[in-house]
Amino acid sequence: MRPGSIDSTSATDSAISTTIDTQPAVSRTLPGRAYDLAYDPDRNAIWYAVMELSIPPTFPLPRQSSNETLGPESPPVGLDTNLFEASASTGEIITAFSIPNPDRDKGLNDVVGIAPDHSVWVTESYNLYRIDPSTSAVQTIPLPKDVSGSVNTSIQGTFVTAMTFTNTSVLVARNNVPFLQQWSLDLQPLASVDLPAGDYGANFLTTTGSGIQMMTNSGSDASSVAGTQADIPLPPGTTSPTTSNGSQLQPQYLIVRPDRTTANVQSFDGAKILTVEGSPQTLAWQPSTCPALQIFWPTTTGEITNPLGKQVSTQSWPQLEASVILPNNMLWTISTAPGETPAKTSLQLYTSN
Repeated sequence: MRPGSIDSTSATDSAISTTIDTQPAVSRTLPGRAYDLAYDPDRNAIWYAVMELSIPPTFPLPRQSSNETLGPESPPVGLDTNLFEASASTGEIITAFSIPNPDRDKGLNDVVGIAPDHSVWVTESYNLYRIDPSTSAVQTIPLPKDVSGSVNTSIQGTFVTAMTFTNTSVLVARNNVPFLQQWSLDLQPLASVDLPAGDYGANFLTTTGSGIQMMTNSGSDASSVAGTQADIPLPPGTTSPTTSNGSQLQPQYLIVRPDRTTANVQSFDGAKILTVEGSPQTLAWQPSTCPALQIFWPTTTGEITNPLGKQVSTQSWPQLEASVILPNNMLWTISTAPGETPAKTSLQLYTSN
């Protein structure tokens, strides 16, 4: 197998067979849905973006348009993106940044990443944002919707689908675009990186010592967790970022069962190695120091009226939105409970202790 890949049968079955039940050590309700998490080893923080607030926050937020703040008594707003820095130990909010959301993006394809120069990057459909936490400065790269060389598929548009970093640049994948676009960390356009023939719109990207790992969903096999994975050479003159102690990426595993349509494999420093989206029913996490942990994933039962007018029983599970594994055997997840309006999204911490 290529580095970062996972065998959908042996690795998953081995982990499930030795799991130990565990409950979250911390659980916090978020003020809206978030779809990505990034770990910041230099600040010992986690970062996530809420594109549209659905409930009033329980902490002050900055307002983009004035010096006022948005507090618990203020009505929810949905125009700006709210980027949060939270303690990687407790989940408590440290800082919040408000950045524009001109397309009123809902966040389904948003990506949050930590660059080697310690800046934080957020993608919206057609914008890249670079945030400097030390100065609160927000810089923008607007992305044109028309991209020369793009292809036509059933999913229209050239919106951003994934992002990763080299030691000196950011690489961005876009839907229907058969190459990666590269910018310097000070927002200057650089070269494009061609993808293997027939590939475009990677779901996730990461850089390793061997090059760029690209992951796309498998459209032909619904039982596959591996999808399509490709090794791509790094741009000339660049290397992969390393962890703060100079080590290369070392994956740990969060495995979703039993349907095998979802897997999430991430490195010690939080960079994504492999992810396939799906509807999770069972979670198993493999820390480096103990047997796999079975994460409690509650089942919600109910009834709905089918097209024939009969009441039928239903079952649903929380939807796993994002996860990140920290080097000290801590796992943060973001999940959304089914059937609630507004949807209840939770940030939860699991530990191997």
